[in-house]
Amino acid sequence: MSCKKEQRRDSELVGVVIADSYDARFAPLLSTIGPWARDFLLLSNPATFTSATLQSQIAAFRRVHHFISDTVVRRDIMYSGIALCSLNISAQFSDNFDFQHLDDVIRDILVNEEILLQSIHVEVLSSFEAAFCVSDYDSLLLASKLIMERWFFPMVPDRMASARCLGLSALSRNVYVSVSEQDFGKLVPVGNVSKRAFNSTFGVCCEVDGSAFIACSTIGSYTNIGSNTFVLNCIIGENCIIGADCRLEESILGSNVRIPNGTSLSKQSVVSSEVVYPPDLDVPLNSAICAKPPCEYYEDFIEDKVLKGIYIWTLTDGGSFWNSSERRDSRNGSTGEEDGMETSTESEEFDQVESDATSHFYEEVVESMERIQGLTFSDQQMHNLILEINSSKLAYNISMEDVAKYVFFAFLGLPGNETWTKLKELCQKWILLFKNYYKPRKSQIQLLLAIEDRFKRSSVKFRPLVARLVHFLYNDMDILEEESILEWVESLDEKWFELYEHHSLLSHRARVYSNRLGFTASHTCHDLYIKEHLFLDQKQQKAAVVIQRCWRAHKARVDLAQMFRNSFDITGRPTTKETLNLQITRMNVFYHHPDDDCRLVELCSAALGLFRIHKKDEISIAPQRRMVFYKCLFTYLSRSGKDSNFVMPIRYKCFITTKFFTDNKFVIVFRFLETFIHPQDCVFLAKAGYFDCILSLITKLVPDHQLLTPLMTETRPSPRIESLCEMLMLPILQTTLQERVLVLRYLMRSICINKVVVVMVEVVIPYFSRCLCNAVISPMEVLNAFGDHPSLETLPSGLMSTYFLSVLLDVYDKYDINDDEKSLLLSTCASYKHAMEQVHENECITFGKEVKSFIMTAMNTVFESHTFLALCKHGVLFPTDVNVWSLVIFEKQILNSEAVLLLATSYPCMNRLWHLLVNLESQSPTGCIANHINLLKMGHPLDDESRDKLTQALSLFCGCLVFTISSIDDADFVSGHPNLVFSGEKLTEIITVIRDVGLGLIDLAFPDDFFVTAKTANERNRSASKV
Repeated sequence: MSCKKEQRRDSELVGVVIADSYDARFAPLLSTIGPWARDFLLLSNPATFTSATLQSQIAAFRRVHHFISDTVVRRDIMYSGIALCSLNISAQFSDNFDFQHLDDVIRDILVNEEILLQSIHVEVLSSFEAAFCVSDYDSLLLASKLIMERWFFPMVPDRMASARCLGLSALSRNVYVSVSEQDFGKLVPVGNVSKRAFNSTFGVCCEVDGSAFIACSTIGSYTNIGSNTFVLNCIIGENCIIGADCRLEESILGSNVRIPNGTSLSKQSVVSSEVVYPPDLDVPLNSAICAKPPCEYYEDFIEDKVLKGIYIWTLTDGGSFWNSSERRDSRNGSTGEEDGMETSTESEEFDQVESDATSHFYEEVVESMERIQGLTFSDQQMHNLILEINSSKLAYNISMEDVAKYVFFAFLGLPGNETWTKLKELCQKWILLFKNYYKPRKSQIQLLLAIEDRFKRSSVKFRPLVARLVHFLYNDMDILEEESILEWVESLDEKWFELYEHHSLLSHRARVYSNRLGFTASHTCHDLYIKEHLFLDQKQQKAAVVIQRCWRAHKARVDLAQMFRNSFDITGRPTTKETLNLQITRMNVFYHHPDDDCRLVELCSAALGLFRIHKKDEISIAPQRRMVFYKCLFTYLSRSGKDSNFVMPIRYKCFITTKFFTDNKFVIVFRFLETFIHPQDCVFLAKAGYFDCILSLITKLVPDHQLLTPLMTETRPSPRIESLCEMLMLPILQTTLQERVLVLRYLMRSICINKVVVVMVEVVIPYFSRCLCNAVISPMEVLNAFGDHPSLETLPSGLMSTYFLSVLLDVYDKYDINDDEKSLLLSTCASYKHAMEQVHENECITFGKEVKSFIMTAMNTVFESHTFLALCKHGVLFPTDVNVWSLVIFEKQILNSEAVLLLATSYPCMNRLWHLLVNLESQSPTGCIANHINLLKMGHPLDDESRDKLTQALSLFCGCLVFTISSIDDADFVSGHPNLVFSGEKLTEIITVIRDVGLGLIDLAFPDDFFVTAKTANERNRSASKV
């Protein structure tokens, strides 16, 4: 952020007193102080010069001046945690609930200093000495990092020793490795240390993978860390095993902890010793993970629950294990939300306000705002909030300036206001509140002071929002006035701007710290931070330059489009190929507005006339010109309405299609297609949305009264709509082989996803069916376009695609297709029907009641027709796995038709069906692959898809058996009949398996307590009726 512009300062105020020594009136003044005292004493009463000697006034002035000159304010020191006190102070802690912390003692001494005759002396250590106090996990991590960075010299890691460690060996990258008694004297310590370790300490015999990243951490002895593991700012105990691909950041782990592979611990995690961390564990905030429950001593303020074999400890007051200040605030009953980067809470920020009434008022405002925020937003809620705030103001006698300040301060502390998006959204919703309280300029200044206090107390996260919030309140919401902002800025001192820049630098340092691989040395890191900060400032300046350049480029593009638009109008209607290409290029540049539609229509008309004049000459348009013309044309057609002039842009295409099937015009039409619609453009046309544009034109041209009539698929549309339908086939007719299948797939996909279902069913699909009957396209090309099953690459699953396939099924009866094509057709119908049943409830297209009834009736008629039964008989004669499963999909249609006789008496088909049925497998609850029938025997449930597949196949198989057995007499059944495909022993085995499956399904449907519960319910109903 750029520094604040230096303000002009006035010169220091100098008072000059000229006294005449010969005048008797100045004798008291001249006799009291000398002429060169350089002190200016202001007297409000002129008579004081003659009536008093000014001794009392001068003495009071001297005391105030002495207090101000002897007071020193320091902001560069930190509390060391060392306090020495007398025995009287320590005795006051016993049985005194007011004295719980050191701050309580200091506050009591300052208030009662003159009564208790107690004083406080502060000793500031020299710059060569360092002291630090560890009070919680956060300060423990900071102390560990400061020791490794050698801030407490001579207490540094390489000078420390213990019973099991004779010292630490210092390596490069500020890494320290413990040396045991056996390894003492060796140049290289035992154990593997990752080359990606920085500013860390390792215990004895640690095994760390070379790909693991370790920074600012302490690792205990005999600890193993897997590959690709990220450990940052952590303390890990002894004999721990950290798996591969783990992520640990700002965490404390005890000894003998096991972390599985791929685990990511949340920040500020506390894991006690002997914990085997389960995979996929969802740990709540402000909790600790332990291997044992808490002892009885902690039952009053610690709760625990068992989750996956471990105990989750949480404080009863909702505090955090990580910061001691948060726990102290929670025990004192403070309210407010925790700030992730700071240890103070919102209520703690207002604990030191001057009045208890103001504190109570602020708490009630926060409570009211949080309650209103949880309700559904309405203007009435805002009026209720204003009434509650006014009531609290009158109850506690709060001034309007304090109301304006604390209301906005409470608003900034609401949950969710940490991000700019949610803060902006809430400001827009609560504008009635701001309009009510911030009309006067004094209230606006108090609002800005609330922003300033919020920044000073929570500057890490709130710093990026200050400038944007003030600008938003001034420019967008019109809450602040310019004079108020200027007056507030003039009141800010240089220290505030230094603090703003300081926190900006600290925030940047934190980002650099999290992204760097490690530290090289502590004394060089500060220089790197400053360089990175300067680089960030330069980057922001370059970003501003880029934004300015983009705006200029946009302005230049607008000016260029207007210049081309004027040139287009000046040139007028093109009469040559070169002029046409030039006009097409200009059209692509400036065609971005509906006002240019008339120019596009004029260009299409000129192109049509030019092509008609040069029919015998080959006038070719460059591919790039064709592409840009297609884009402009599609944009125009897609946004045109019923009253738009879209006849001229498509007239040349209508001219092609209306004469395409005439023999005498074929050569001329072919040359015309080669001139403009090139075969290479067909795939591009399909991808660019050609079919969607033509289908939208068809839906716009269909009269509304035609949509209200009963669906009639045999009626032919009007000539104009017929010509548009013929235009759908143009790209398909100009392609071959794989390109034709791809273009066909784009066309059918556009038909299936079109939302005007009535037009697709009544006009487009029947025309497509007639083209297939007239051999314009081959049936195998259409079948290949459908694919084996619906997917993102083929056609979407649903009612529309299945109906499309069923309509085309009648056409295939007129063609002589081979056995492989019949099998492919049967499997395609089965896959689309099965997919339709799966997504039937979640259909993305809305069908009317009449349309849906018509489609379902038509599909059922087709699937019960002679053509489809012939396909089913083909599947019975060729019982491959694909054909048998296709027959299972259509089990209802087969059981209600004559095909059931052929299937029931076909040993190969029935044997294959039984073999597939008993070998169905899926994943069991234990994760192993198991047989469906075995799972049901053991009482394990099946997933929906597996259960549907098993029951459908079992229904078809049992239906065929019942049909065969019921058509045979008892004597023929015993002696054997040709229609019986299985022997008696095989039938016994089959019936036994079917019985076990049925019992398993019954056990899953009706648990053991079902009948007991049902009986109890019946008895209750009977007794209720008697009463």
